[in-house]
Amino acid sequence: MGDRDSTREDQLIEGIEASPKQKPRFRATQEPALPKGVSRRQALALATCLSTQASQPSLGLELGALAQLLEDQYDRTTAKTAFDYGVASGDPLEHAVIIWTCVSGQPQRDSIEIGWEFASDPEFRQMVASGRAIAQAQSTYTVHIDVTNLESSRWYWYRFNIPIDQQSSIKLNRPSDRAAQHLFVSRVGKTRTAPSKGAVESLRLGLGSCQHWEWGYFGAWDKLRQMKPDLVFFAGDYIYESAAPLAVRRHQGGVPITLDEFRQRYKQYRLDPSLQAMHADAPWVIIWDDHELINDYAGVHPPKAESDFLRRREYAYQAWSEFMPIRQPKALQVARRIIWGKVADILLLDTRQHKDLQACAEPGGARRIALSKDCGDRYKTKRSMLGKAQELWAQQQFRQMAEQSSQWPVIAQTTLMSPALDGHGKAARYWSDGWDGYPFARSRLLSNAVLAGLGHLLVIGGDVHTAIASDLPNSVVLDYIDPTFSAEQIRIIERKISEHPTIASEWTVGGISRRGWDEARVTRRILDNPHLRWGDGRPGSFALLHLSMDKARIEFFAIEDTRVKGSNHKSLSRWQLDAGKPTMERA
Repeated sequence: MGDRDSTREDQLIEGIEASPKQKPRFRATQEPALPKGVSRRQALALATCLSTQASQPSLGLELGALAQLLEDQYDRTTAKTAFDYGVASGDPLEHAVIIWTCVSGQPQRDSIEIGWEFASDPEFRQMVASGRAIAQAQSTYTVHIDVTNLESSRWYWYRFNIPIDQQSSIKLNRPSDRAAQHLFVSRVGKTRTAPSKGAVESLRLGLGSCQHWEWGYFGAWDKLRQMKPDLVFFAGDYIYESAAPLAVRRHQGGVPITLDEFRQRYKQYRLDPSLQAMHADAPWVIIWDDHELINDYAGVHPPKAESDFLRRREYAYQAWSEFMPIRQPKALQVARRIIWGKVADILLLDTRQHKDLQACAEPGGARRIALSKDCGDRYKTKRSMLGKAQELWAQQQFRQMAEQSSQWPVIAQTTLMSPALDGHGKAARYWSDGWDGYPFARSRLLSNAVLAGLGHLLVIGGDVHTAIASDLPNSVVLDYIDPTFSAEQIRIIERKISEHPTIASEWTVGGISRRGWDEARVTRRILDNPHLRWGDGRPGSFALLHLSMDKARIEFFAIEDTRVKGSNHKSLSRWQLDAGKPTMERA
């Protein structure tokens, strides 16, 4: 989770102590059972009526949540179709793309054969590829199909089905409808391939991050879907392990610890119709952050002492890989690269799995919300957000990106890379979990991009629950140059970046349902950090980034009320960076 005020609300959310007497909240509130003698219809009518009539907003919110809980309890007992969790696609290449689904309905066998179809038209008259795959219990009946030999820069449609001889193994909610074949066919998904490496084709890239089920509905995805992005980048925190004090809707179960509990959390999120529809309408590229496991963990270090943390981390990673539409390498690698012709070259980074312990960690764990500028650990040059192996890999990728010479080299990672100090001088505080806590690692990463010959960079991320437009200043490189660089390398770095005051333009997306900095805090941070050009911390945030050969243009949006289904959205801010220019301007 990103930098935040230490309010009682956040302390309750994250399960840390709000006072010495308060015990940590390690498990979410359990769902209430339906009172005896109350029918489903009566309970829903009563809760909805009370929600709308209540004079106290907080009471109305809780009663509205009760109505949703009662609805959910009935709807999640057994599956309605064999594909209740929808379909998804991701990681598009020039001639290939991943398609994904998960079989619902409590399969009665350890493995089930499913069919898949891939066509160049939505009616499936022009079939491109088809086949069968095995959905296995050991992967909770998820399947990942790498569809290859496709045309570049082309939209396709796909769907899954359960063959007739396998249908008896699926337990559905309505036995009388078992013969209905539509229950055993998935919704139709739409996806596409990337342009060829030499093609000039603009990219409409949707941005999202930080979707907490309990904080509200994911209506931001409905609005983004209407804007028809070519690709969606998700910057992490796909699920949340923690509970909210005033929930719009509740997580099933407590904080996930076991593999099955992590799987159930993903299944619950995939039932959200807005999220499911966005997955079905465009390919995604996804990285993780901390809440896929636990807030503010770093590599192998939990935020608080935990005897079996590494096993829990293994479970969280497995569940993430099962439910994300990503390629399945032998060793899970979140870092990868997506090339969009001559327009964009996107490097995706993993800032969690190999991360060193946060600076000035408290005994027994990693949590420390802020630290002083004089903290010694912060200045240790070898400390890394990415780990040594990933830093070397990124260095190699930068060289390849320079050879590809796409117009916009993009670093896609989890959080705000620009400095965001709280205060000035010796009194300034830093968020130790973000890049400010790893200044030499940040400088090293950007220095290697400069040494590879890349031009002005674009940096995108999430995590802080606040939409931010920022000019990443050269000082983040020059003030923390790694001493292992040779004198010649340092001269090259200084010469190249001294031509302009900024090394990159950065756009950070806010939370799909989480609230970020309030207006006063945004104003204070901009005053303390002039390179932060604009910010907005309201929830329901998303963005659309349009990249072409002559400009990069982004527009930030937000849903008016994430507690209400179907809430309208509005534009928050627009920014444009012309090719060859060092800084962005309002559009």
